[in-house]
Amino acid sequence: MFSTRIIQTGIRMCDRSIASIENQLQNMPSITFGRHHRKGHQEEVLRYYTNSNGNRKKVEVSRASPRWNDLLPLAQRRARLEETLESLKKEKKALRDMLLGRSVGSSPTTAPAAAPNKTSREEYSYDAWNKLQEAQNRNIANGYEHGRHLFRSKSELLIAELLEELGLEYKYEPVIKINGKTRWPDFAVYCPEINRYFFIEHLGRMDEANYRADNLAKMEAYEKAGIRNGIDIIYTVEFGEGFFNLDSVFGKLLGLVAAQSYSLTRNARA
Repeated sequence: MFSTRIIQTGIRMCDRSIASIENQLQNMPSITFGRHHRKGHQEEVLRYYTNSNGNRKKVEVSRASPRWNDLLPLAQRRARLEETLESLKKEKKALRDMLLGRSVGSSPTTAPAAAPNKTSREEYSYDAWNKLQEAQNRNIANGYEHGRHLFRSKSELLIAELLEELGLEYKYEPVIKINGKTRWPDFAVYCPEINRYFFIEHLGRMDEANYRADNLAKMEAYEKAGIRNGIDIIYTVEFGEGFFNLDSVFGKLLGLVAAQSYSLTRNARA
């Protein structure tokens, strides 16, 4: 059972995915699959509507039409997006029901997650960062090469370029142990302003239900291990094609540095 915090994160992710897909649907032609009954048999067609002089007219395109091959990819993409949208809405409802059950006093099926362990400055020090080993996987299919690294996605490459532009040292896919299980966060980044390092996890396909569920479980594991969101790790999120804003990564980096600086100053006063 996920913790309340992770459930709330899942709901926010669903909301962003839903908004992204609805925006894509709104900005693409409304072409759908259908069947035309003619002389005792059915014929598969693609349907869309046109407006002429204020009149809405239905247009059907059969497989025999030369337009079929042009319209088919658009119809298939729309169908996939609509199916994903319906799945996301069901998932969000299930998460909200789970959260509502807790708010009215329902007992969770498993014990609540233990409070995250407090971490010391030494655990995220430059010396500790130097000891981290990169996975160095050179067998990444369709990877994006930059410098000495082969990245799994273009978005990860863009994050690496941003870190370099900011003068921040990073390690790609460092190997760490979480409760005896090996994990590979996307980046470990050392920040001299706060004299410590932190992790970045890029979640690149959060419009896919299985991928989203796997990563919520990963976030839960990090939380239970005391790796704090916004302090020890930041998550960058992407929902489908073309839905990645590098400015948001920059904003999260600034937010983490500010949060760490405040934490260090507060601890010094204590």
